[in-house]
Amino acid sequence: MLRPSLPTGAIIIFLLSSGMSLAAEPLQGSPPGDLIRSPSTVEVQAGEEYGGGTRIRIGAAGVSFVIPRDWSGGLPPDSAVFILGPLGKPGFGLVFFLRDVSAEDIAARMSVVQPFAHDLMFEPTGPVKTVGTRLEAAYAGGDMIGRALALMGPSHNGVLYFLGSRPEEAAALDRLLEELAASTVFETEGSFEPPAP
Repeated sequence: MLRPSLPTGAIIIFLLSSGMSLAAEPLQGSPPGDLIRSPSTVEVQAGEEYGGGTRIRIGAAGVSFVIPRDWSGGLPPDSAVFILGPLGKPGFGLVFFLRDVSAEDIAARMSVVQPFAHDLMFEPTGPVKTVGTRLEAAYAGGDMIGRALALMGPSHNGVLYFLGSRPEEAAALDRLLEELAASTVFETEGSFEPPAP
């Protein structure tokens, strides 16, 4: 479940090697807290690009989150993995939408090597940390590091964020994961309400 299709891997390699984004403009002047409470919610459409500060909703997975400032993202056609890219520097983010899973299932999948492309493999650098409905893991792959955070929802659903970059970006990746976690909203009984300001 944590492995995207080959076209997704090709997009990741492009983002890593070029330092380019998915071409959306950054949101100017808004502090991170404003992004978390972003009132605009967009139902994801394959092939569309979304800029920082946009609340992305995936109705089929029952989850929404806000794209971080200075990042952009989109769902490539024929992919179930939402791709995130930082504006103006190397790195990547992947968002996996989980259904009909348990925390134990996700922990088992997070504890093994993550093959994102034929020459990009991320190996765990320690055990998966589980606290309640939150699972975290750290990885290393070549000259890169990876950070993963999975959040479990109320209906055997969940979301897994995976961010990768250079080792000197470790603290920044951790901050971004916390921002994504704070913005994540799971739907219950068909309702959807983003966090109140």
